[in-house]
Amino acid sequence: MIDTDLGLSGKESASRNRSKELGAEVSLGHGGPGFGTEASRLAHKNSDGDHLLDLAAVFNTLIADHDGVYDPRLYPDRLLLGLKGTMREAELHLLKMRMEEGRMRQIERGELRQGPPTGLVHLPNNQVAQDPDDQVRQMNSLLCEKYWQNPGPLSV
Repeated sequence: MIDTDLGLSGKESASRNRSKELGAEVSLGHGGPGFGTEASRLAHKNSDGDHLLDLAAVFNTLIADHDGVYDPRLYPDRLLLGLKGTMREAELHLLKMRMEEGRMRQIERGELRQGPPTGLVHLPNNQVAQDPDDQVRQMNSLLCEKYWQNPGPLSV
């Protein structure tokens, strides 16, 4: 079970080593079939997924998800796994485009509401005020004092 990247953002793969860890385990012959909820999500990038499928083929490791069990040594299974990865990548691109279009529509209507800077909060009447938490206000005051005393690189 590899769950070391649970709760981490999928935006950057640098902190997500799941496919590398999985590849190492496959190469060492540890474990049987690789199970996942969706085989196309075995890796963050298609190149990592292809490398993992190569290793699975060499070390006779099956890949399984809710659609079926795949043998990466067999051309039809390898082709299907590759297509799933390509479709996942295209789907992510389309979702990103739709989200950006929605954000642009909100801007055009004047409805985009971004979070206020640290230390400030939105009030129900759409006003912005200081955070009610005393500790947050004290830290902001300290940072402002330190910055205005020496407006160079911040050193606390």
